[in-house]
Amino acid sequence: MANLNFNPEAAFRELAGELFIVTPDRALHHIALPSAVEIVKALRAGPVDQRTIVTQLVDRFEVTEARATTDVATFLQTLVEANIACIDEANP
Repeated sequence: MANLNFNPEAAFRELAGELFIVTPDRALHHIALPSAVEIVKALRAGPVDQRTIVTQLVDRFEVTEARATTDVATFLQTLVEANIACIDEANP
């Protein structure tokens, strides 16, 4: 998968370690799982690729690389479909 970014048109708020995101279609998304929060924060920090996110999760959480790779791919696809993340066209 190409580099991804947090959708610049989405609004973001962190409260008590959880994330609340409103996408351009006015949908409200609540992200509470620590691993999911970390992924979204990585996207907000700038263009990031799946490999970098997997490495961060393996280092921080008790998860195998194989499991993290599968779960991250699925979650990133979900974020793109929900309009929370977008492909970084400038840094594919």
